Amino acid sequence: MSKTDPRTPNDRLRELIRESDWTYEALARAVNTLGATSGLRLRYDRTTVAHWVRGACPRPPVPELAAEAFSRKLGRTVTVEDTGLAPPGTPGAALPGASDPAASLGELRKAHLDPVLRESMRRTLLAEGWPSTDWADDGGPGGTCLRGPVHLPPTAGPSWRIGASEVDALEAMGRFYHEVWDAFGGGHGTSALAACLADDVAVWLRSPMANGVRTALMSSAAELTLRLALMHFENGHYGFAQRYVGIAAQLARGADDRTMYVTILARAATLALDLGQYRKAAHLADSAQVLLTACAPDTVSFAQGEFAMAYAAVDDVRAAHRCLDATQQNLSRCTTSEWQLAVYHWQRAQVLAFHHRPGKLLPLLRTSLRHVPPTDRRFRAVLMLSTAHAQLRLGRLEEGCATLRRLLTEFSLLRSADMAGGLQELLRQVGAFGRARSAIDLLEQARGLLPQGPAPARPRPYGH
Repeated sequence: MSKTDPRTPNDRLRELIRESDWTYEALARAVNTLGATSGLRLRYDRTTVAHWVRGACPRPPVPELAAEAFSRKLGRTVTVEDTGLAPPGTPGAALPGASDPAASLGELRKAHLDPVLRESMRRTLLAEGWPSTDWADDGGPGGTCLRGPVHLPPTAGPSWRIGASEVDALEAMGRFYHEVWDAFGGGHGTSALAACLADDVAVWLRSPMANGVRTALMSSAAELTLRLALMHFENGHYGFAQRYVGIAAQLARGADDRTMYVTILARAATLALDLGQYRKAAHLADSAQVLLTACAPDTVSFAQGEFAMAYAAVDDVRAAHRCLDATQQNLSRCTTSEWQLAVYHWQRAQVLAFHHRPGKLLPLLRTSLRHVPPTDRRFRAVLMLSTAHAQLRLGRLEEGCATLRRLLTEFSLLRSADMAGGLQELLRQVGAFGRARSAIDLLEQARGLLPQGPAPARPRPYGH
């Protein structure tokens, strides 16, 4: 345990303990419990907390765990900075909850470059870290604390006036990183995209520009930030993904872009769903319904399909089917792409998966596969993984192994910790079939393609 100045008591921590009506022992237990959920074996007690109150500072990720413990107890966001447990100048100490999205982009990048902070934030999810679910209430982590365009404080920026060329550049970057993600998975380009957002986009957002340019710039920045969140999620950096989703929501809200905000809520619901936070996913779905009336049919169809999965996870069958009906109706009102059809059938299949009907979902997965664009290797691999999982659940070993052999060809070109974990788990299931020739051949083909060690706890990779 490193020390701050031992002569300076931590009054902020003492006040939080008093406000929480906790004893030192109760805080220690809460931190130990949160640590266990992140895979850490902590054995703090009241003596340890007494040292903190006197000015000692525990090493990361303990300050983050303490902040999360207070957030859950008090029902509001408590940052590491609020606890007084982070040394001054610690990157990311004030995250999440910063009202300036440009500053947050810089802080998150610094945190990712710091090995200790990167490891602690990678595993630390925050109860209040998801986007605000109330468009009219901008005070949460997903809000900007302002209505309409956000006027960020000026800072040293480019010598030229920001204009349409910067907006065009962001839109081009969005297309580029989308193509990279589709073709090669989330393991490529996260550092470069984070640097672009922190070093360039954040500076642009603080520079003088016309209101229309600022709105367009913030919308494009929101889309890029959401892309980075999805890439981090696929890499297993769930804490970073959650924080970037919150920043994307801030930017979309600042641009008064309801379509982008609904898309972010839909993505956030699916991320929460994939992390097992079913109630949070359904809550995000509930909150987005009122905003859908202002969105185009293609946005509504995608979002309602995501929300259908969230409702299926909490056994709200009526709401799930209502959302799927809305998805189908809105698809009929727009020019439908192959990707949209692939996603629609995937979403229907996932609703059935939550209802434990693997036999019914296989035809939907096959239909989805037929519609996946040739360039979208990543989504195609996810569909193959889901197909093999359903086949193995039904005891169809030969079919499952055939699907996994095709998947291995795609997987060899992808960089995805998420995908690797899902594939590793299915290969473990195949190994249980012992001497079956198809199983032996598949495991031999897979040798050397996957990292060693236990598979992640998440049951399936993130989808589209």
